[in-house]
Amino acid sequence: MKNKPDITYPIKWQYRLIGENEENIKFAVTEIIKNQSYSLNLSQKSAKKKYLSLILEVEVKSENERISIHRELDAQPAIKIII
Repeated sequence: MKNKPDITYPIKWQYRLIGENEENIKFAVTEIIKNQSYSLNLSQKSAKKKYLSLILEVEVKSENERISIHRELDAQPAIKIII
């Protein structure tokens, strides 16, 4: 059984968001991260430029908040994969 990592909160957490349309991903993030500062930067594009990834960095205050943000991002149609 794997041990759970020891994470000290608050912490700046990164989510890698993968999708097809940069503007739609950015809009989805603004809908979820409303009253917090964050950074969202293009990371890379696939060879055929169909997919791209962006790195979202936001300060999370607890494990519940970190998981909640992940779930909300996962529910967005513009975001295909979250790493």
